[in-house]
Amino acid sequence: MKKRILLLTSVLLLGYVSLSSYTLGPATEASLDLTGDTGGSTNCNTGGGCHANNSTATTDTIYVLDKTTGLAVTQYTPGTVYTVNLSGTNTSTYLTHFGFQLAAVLGSGSQGGSFATTTSKVHIKTLSGRQIVEHNGVIAGTGNKYLATMNWTAPPKGSGDVTFYGILNAVNNNGTNDGGDIPNPAAPLTITENTSAAVATVTDNTNIKAYPNPVSTALTIELSNNTASAYTVNVYDLSGKKIMNSVGDLINANNKLSINTANWNAGIYLVQIVIDGTQHTLQIAKQ
Repeated sequence: MKKRILLLTSVLLLGYVSLSSYTLGPATEASLDLTGDTGGSTNCNTGGGCHANNSTATTDTIYVLDKTTGLAVTQYTPGTVYTVNLSGTNTSTYLTHFGFQLAAVLGSGSQGGSFATTTSKVHIKTLSGRQIVEHNGVIAGTGNKYLATMNWTAPPKGSGDVTFYGILNAVNNNGTNDGGDIPNPAAPLTITENTSAAVATVTDNTNIKAYPNPVSTALTIELSNNTASAYTVNVYDLSGKKIMNSVGDLINANNKLSINTANWNAGIYLVQIVIDGTQHTLQIAKQ
């Protein structure tokens, strides 16, 4: 009988550890909004019992990128699709993974625009009428550098300001919600509506592959199913700084571009390819 009780206790304890770590995200597993938006908490600890107290050892920033230029924006054009990034770092090199939550809210407190995920490691849960974008499993960073990327479609004309709220948790990936995991909310980012801009619709059938990823000394980009046209390649680091720019012409339906990455520092980069005004953004890790 004692052995049975001990076994049952062990199973229950294992279940508690698995659930309390919120591997699939606090919103999905416990209906928790920790982004700090309207009605949300800004602390993993007091907000619902996951992980440790907030600490400035983890720093994170939200920025919205124009898909054509790759530059950060302070205004949005209604109905336009943008790239939203939540990037961060931690001073401890052993925290190699992370989790996060992100929300976009109008001045009225309702959902601002709509999110779409770009990777299986990110999913969306709706709480109180607002989309919470969060990790779908622990996400590997590059060392102690972290980046979550998603698409965001701006709300209709007349919606007004949109504020983005987020939190990032640098974790040691040991499967428990212990004090070795260090969360911190990002400063809210507010962007205003561009009331004078028209909404543009662009279609593009170009297929793009980039390899190897992670890259060491040279990155190859394959472009297929495209028409002859000019192209631009921009590369940005996590701070949004452009570290490379290249322009050229695509002469047929299949092209290969080579980028020298030997002098890049180790970390995560956004490689933006613009073809006839349409942007494709790739996330590349440098070893």
